[in-house]
Amino acid sequence: LFSGLLHYFVSGFAMHPAYGLDTHLSTSIRHGKFEGHLRNPIATYGLLCVKYGQVYSIPDQWVQRLGSLTNQEQTDLQKALEKFTVKIEGFISEYLKKFLHVKSETAPLGMFNLFATDTDREVLSQKINIEMNSDEFIDLLFDYCWELTDRSLTMIRSEIDSTLRRNINNAFDMLLGSIREKISNGKAVLLVDAVLKSRTDMELALSAIQSWFKKPIKARHEPFYIDLALDVGAKQISNCFANHQVDIIKTISCGLKFNGQYLSGMVEVIFILLQNVLIHSGFGENRNVVSVNLSQVGDLLTIEVENRLAAHVDLM
Repeated sequence: LFSGLLHYFVSGFAMHPAYGLDTHLSTSIRHGKFEGHLRNPIATYGLLCVKYGQVYSIPDQWVQRLGSLTNQEQTDLQKALEKFTVKIEGFISEYLKKFLHVKSETAPLGMFNLFATDTDREVLSQKINIEMNSDEFIDLLFDYCWELTDRSLTMIRSEIDSTLRRNINNAFDMLLGSIREKISNGKAVLLVDAVLKSRTDMELALSAIQSWFKKPIKARHEPFYIDLALDVGAKQISNCFANHQVDIIKTISCGLKFNGQYLSGMVEVIFILLQNVLIHSGFGENRNVVSVNLSQVGDLLTIEVENRLAAHVDLM
């Protein structure tokens, strides 16, 4: 009986669609924040190729700055930056799709392992006595859930500091090696300097990401105006797509404050809407003009997003 109850409680803690840990990971980390922190130190220096369909292109800033390269050097640089981009995007994808999840049948590689061992069940059962009231019993189960979570957080911090950091550094090493080998001395000084600065910034970004994975301190959910959610979502977009130019024209006809618990959900919705514009508009890193209309009638909040499409985008 106790084993079944414990399984039910831990499952709810982990997977509840509104309040579970996996939902929190989705809204707080998987949608935008993790990807943005990894992409930004690289995209800021123009080291990520832009993908059009299945074809990668060198960022415009290097096409202009390295105009003295021979055709062969341009081809070699294209291959080096493309290989680097694929590696970085692969690391991001692995964490978003496989690792930053609660471990389950559908996410067998999830790093949040919230499965009770036989020893755990035995230890917990010994803490229960006939004098314990229902509140104390629930607190005991919550404490155990957080203990499991804390174990996973420790493991994730270690994984980021070792495997992910090593893989990213290896990708930088390969990029630098290719540039120095394939491009004549003196022609790639600016590019090498950008790679070294990007690598330094990435070290700081990885340390910042590590700091996220700690047991949270209970925070107050202050009421907020809807424009705060829009500003936060837009900031996440600018972090994630550092070289994309986005002009957001805001029209807000909603003066009410919303309960603070809804902020992360609204930010996620806005981020996804703006992300879809950048990915599917066809303008790439060129300027995207986006109109966002936020209106409220009674209990209904409406979010409307409009943008132009490039001429070559086929809607059919």
